[in-house]
Amino acid sequence: MATFKFCSQCSNLLYPKEDKDTQRLLYACRNCIYQEETKNYCVYRNEISNLVSEKTAIVKDIAADPSLPRTERTCTQCGFTVSVYFEAQSRRSDTKMTLYYACGNINCGYRWTDFDNDNSGFNVLEDEEYDDQDYQGEYDVSNQLEDPSYEDPSYPTDNIESEAIDTNAPQYEHNPEDW
Repeated sequence: MATFKFCSQCSNLLYPKEDKDTQRLLYACRNCIYQEETKNYCVYRNEISNLVSEKTAIVKDIAADPSLPRTERTCTQCGFTVSVYFEAQSRRSDTKMTLYYACGNINCGYRWTDFDNDNSGFNVLEDEEYDDQDYQGEYDVSNQLEDPSYEDPSYPTDNIESEAIDTNAPQYEHNPEDW
């Protein structure tokens, strides 16, 4: 738990400060000249270690993300032929980057890697259910991928304003004799 230190002279908060001459960590007041040496040189340490499956489980509609690349990989769970893929580093910084695949069918949610020899990927939807049935609206790309007649929607351009005149730009050409 974090501990706050306060100045004994003016009761303001003390902040960590390095004394560059002696290479020591101090707590110093920003309002007066009070300083004290620290007893513990660790100011704050926060170590978070997550599995990639935990990170991607947060985004259960990863297949609906239009910014992720897609490939023709068949899902072993539902047979859907389009998959989303992304690269991530698992656990520690000394491990290699791994290519992860997610089923393009947003109702499936199955994820796997090339290293899953026994097809034991991780399924986000095993523990979580879709609570919002209205979700199957504008972000449902699974039907778009199956339907060859699907076209991107066209947006109206009649409400776009013409380019504004730059009032800071000169309104006439300069006379070369003025230079």
